Amino acid sequence: MTYNVATSSAPQKVLHLTAWIFWFLVLLAIKAARKLRLIPNCYKTHVSLIERLIQSNPRPSVKGLTVETASICNAKCSFCPYPKVAFPKKIMPEDSFLAALELSRQLRPIDIDFTPYLGEALVDQKIFERIARMRASNPEANIQVTTNGTLISKAVAENLIASGLDEIHVSFGSWGSDEYKLLYGIDSW
Repeated sequence: MTYNVATSSAPQKVLHLTAWIFWFLVLLAIKAARKLRLIPNCYKTHVSLIERLIQSNPRPSVKGLTVETASICNAKCSFCPYPKVAFPKKIMPEDSFLAALELSRQLRPIDIDFTPYLGEALVDQKIFERIARMRASNPEANIQVTTNGTLISKAVAENLIASGLDEIHVSFGSWGSDEYKLLYGIDSW
């Protein structure tokens, strides 16, 4: 299960309720199967183990959480709909980020991705601080970001590493200046 927290709206309580409802339904199905004697003897031990795991871990972790802190991009990539699509281009408000932070504490995601669907994560002036706060709240999570790399300097790279990122992916689709301008619509080769 993966959740997305976008810049355009604060995370809704419905998101974290989905995981709770899923596990509740699993427990309900197990109880009904027991009552109707549908569980073969060879699986009773497994079912009991599943029940104990769910009950001892009432907030099961989810696979991923995407936190889109920026829906603004500094490129005009020929392969991306960003320049052509009308949608709010903005930085995530602090209250939305705090809600995403709280959601991450409840969901305990395995992976946290700061890569926007349409945008560049590094245009967010608070990205280093936000990654560090997410790391502090989720010490076991794998935190990553994908960037077009045009805003990376030595200082930015050092701040990204210091913030607690596990992975930095640079989207790169060209081997020369002319191809780069054609693909990305900017002169940052």
